[in-house]
Amino acid sequence: MVFKGIYDDFLYFDIEYQDQSEQTGYICQQEINQLSLYLSFSNKLCFSAILVSEVQEVIRWFEKIALNKSVEPKLVILHKQFYFDLLENNSNLKVIRITYDTTIPIPGMGGYSLAPGSKKEDLFNKNFFECEMDNQEIERVVKKLTAELQIELQIGWQVESKKPKPND
Repeated sequence: MVFKGIYDDFLYFDIEYQDQSEQTGYICQQEINQLSLYLSFSNKLCFSAILVSEVQEVIRWFEKIALNKSVEPKLVILHKQFYFDLLENNSNLKVIRITYDTTIPIPGMGGYSLAPGSKKEDLFNKNFFECEMDNQEIERVVKKLTAELQIELQIGWQVESKKPKPND
């Protein structure tokens, strides 16, 4: 999924099913409740995990905006590190700022240690991106995100269905 920016820049927002058994060693069927998220701001690549419910929340938020319904001006997900700000909400043109802020600590993650010579500013930063969208562009975002979510869930269900059920 690509967001087109005000300044001829782009934000790539890609979700992908990730087989958790590769990381955890647990090979029984699991409910798919999170996906991998890849963000690319200009030349910066960010990786995280996103809950399926958060992707659905983003889709609903954009759906309401496309229909000119009332929405909260800020949608916050991913441990408050990733958010969408509705800066302008005219009937046919919207301005949205998308921010990924790794300076906000993730609850329960504890402290971070830096490699010798590393600076905190090099690892933890705030990236944002602004885009102007008409209703047609917002509808494209909704359709594209919905389709990507369905594809990744389908891939996940196919992988999970081949695994043994717990307690088998």
